[in-house]
Amino acid sequence: MRTRMLAVVAALAIGLAVLPVSAQTPVTITWSTLATGGAIVSDVYRALVGQYERQNPGVKVNLQIQPGTSGEQLSRYVTLFAAKDSSVDIISIDVIWPAQMVAAGWLAPLDQWFSRERREEYLPGGISANTIGGKIYGIPWYADAGLFYYRKDLLEKHRARVPQTWDEMIATAQRIVAAENNPALGGFLFQGARIEALANFFFEVLWSNGGDILDAGGKVIVDNGKGLEALNFMLDLVRRHRVSPPGVTTMPTDDTRAVFQDGRFVFLRNWTYAYGLFQGEGSKVEGKVGIAPLPRGSVGSASTLGGWQLAVSNFSRNKEAAYRLVEFLTGSVAQKSMAVQLSTVPTRKDTFEDAIVKQRSPHYPDMLKVVLNARPRPQIADYPRLSSIVQTNLHAALTNQISAEEAITRMAREIRSLLGQ
Repeated sequence: MRTRMLAVVAALAIGLAVLPVSAQTPVTITWSTLATGGAIVSDVYRALVGQYERQNPGVKVNLQIQPGTSGEQLSRYVTLFAAKDSSVDIISIDVIWPAQMVAAGWLAPLDQWFSRERREEYLPGGISANTIGGKIYGIPWYADAGLFYYRKDLLEKHRARVPQTWDEMIATAQRIVAAENNPALGGFLFQGARIEALANFFFEVLWSNGGDILDAGGKVIVDNGKGLEALNFMLDLVRRHRVSPPGVTTMPTDDTRAVFQDGRFVFLRNWTYAYGLFQGEGSKVEGKVGIAPLPRGSVGSASTLGGWQLAVSNFSRNKEAAYRLVEFLTGSVAQKSMAVQLSTVPTRKDTFEDAIVKQRSPHYPDMLKVVLNARPRPQIADYPRLSSIVQTNLHAALTNQISAEEAITRMAREIRSLLGQ
């Protein structure tokens, strides 16, 4: 596998300029990142690092692949940077973290290297997310959004169309599961563990029915009836309609991806990264998976805007050398490699027009449409705390610790306290 990754990266690099790093003595750059999706993702990252080291013999890259979820990664960074630890130079950051990290003084501004002209090469949403107080602190690495995955083969077999609404999704899932009469096949999976993706799914259901956490003026409105409606819908998926299993409350993002990839569900809500893995070696659903926007509620379809960026630690002792590696990892070679092999959605505009990418990733127009229409999460300085409040109360209701009514009441009260309302 590693040999094939290296070959692909090398092929994509043909004709592209080497990015030199000026260093009189050898320098080691440490890059800390998640690799959601398992070994194939880690292999692509290692291949890119190997390519960069060969182009820049004065640089050694220490790649740290971290386990767990995005929330667990954030906790590691909080501990690391609270101690002003300089051992990590580059970090991968979720689209929701820049404001918090910049306010804490953890990220180095990149303006002296990453010019305004260069920024025009990237999708505007990612640039905006990384621009705080007029300065830029990260380079968009790959874009993301919540997607609806479906089993093309099962829909075709049972002459069902791709569900357009949540109600149609439930009915179709029930019909196909009943007709298949397979105890190992379920209807619909979402991320039900107490993680960020649980809050994201709640937002998507809430938005699709005309609700929100905050109104345009920042006032808490999740308890205006729409929040309870959204949570009851999520509970009904498990308890009343039985299209989602009770065990969904323990399943983080990549577990849901792996179970769907094993052929055990008809529908799935997940992120863009999953598509490439579904088509990969050993997948039981290779060639059988389609993608679509999430089903509509009463006012339309809604998807949470995601995406990852690469940033330089403000405590790094080698900021310029670190930036040069970030420049490579977010540049043409890396974005093409990741697009072709991992189905990540590029952030560079030119990658979408690349002949190899067009040939190998014909699904990108559908993905890009969802990404460009996706909605940002509540835009407050302490979003991680707000998300924690949402996750905790949702999960308590899903695991029968409190009622849906109490969950929404507590959620609203705690968010109002957070915001001083």
